[in-house]
Amino acid sequence: MAEGRDLPVPVRRAASALVDINKRRRALQGKLLSVDMDVWDGMVYGEHPAQKMDAWELLDFAPRDGWPAALFLHGGGWQTGDKEAFSVQAPLLARRGILAISAGYRLAPEHPWPAQLQDVLAAIENLRTLQVDPTRIALWGVSVGGQLALLAAQILGPEIISAVVTVGAPADLTAWDDPALDQVFTHDQLSAASPTLRPEKLPPTLALHGALDRSVPVSQARALKAAHPEITLRVVPFADHMLRIPPGVGIRELRGARKWLTEQIATSSRRSKWKAHKKKK
Repeated sequence: MAEGRDLPVPVRRAASALVDINKRRRALQGKLLSVDMDVWDGMVYGEHPAQKMDAWELLDFAPRDGWPAALFLHGGGWQTGDKEAFSVQAPLLARRGILAISAGYRLAPEHPWPAQLQDVLAAIENLRTLQVDPTRIALWGVSVGGQLALLAAQILGPEIISAVVTVGAPADLTAWDDPALDQVFTHDQLSAASPTLRPEKLPPTLALHGALDRSVPVSQARALKAAHPEITLRVVPFADHMLRIPPGVGIRELRGARKWLTEQIATSSRRSKWKAHKKKK
């Protein structure tokens, strides 16, 4: 999480410009992917400006018991990031007949821990008031969003959370050397905020982690697996923190994760009512 903080100013500016370009690219790609969906931007679940959610629903008749649903949680070291991070992943999952929702949450240091976890729990509670099947709710978290997803699943239990997907999640904060921790947590909060160290079992969980992750070392994922053997760990060879390198690897792995999650919470495949049905000859 601390990578890039000590780089020269021109390099940091170039990196910031690249992030902005990628954000614009994702937004455009997301709009194209969402053309046959209902999209709700900025649904409020709290009074703070960050306490909002975006939702993607396939243009199809909802199942009788409500849609299976997945809540996406962004990364950013608990201090940066926003719900727009999933403008591509969310509609790709919604196309599989899952109500996809991306939630923002309050950020540190203005809002130290446990504000982020409190917001995730509040977002889940709000999600359950929508047209969803309360027995088929999943969480998908990237980086520290994965830590939040794992904690929420442990706190709420399998009666509420049916499945979890994480990408590059820190899971034992007591064994992670990152400057961000001092800006978010007090020392005595670290153990309780570490899914690896908590006793509660996890629901079906797929943990993806790059073998060459320099931000959150893969040892974090392996320790989580050792403490919670019920999870499925997929160490991605030669991959970095966000599975962006090597090129194409992340696309393949995330496609597989969407398939896995669909198998966990969706009972049948769906497709948009806009899609033409071929007549049988």
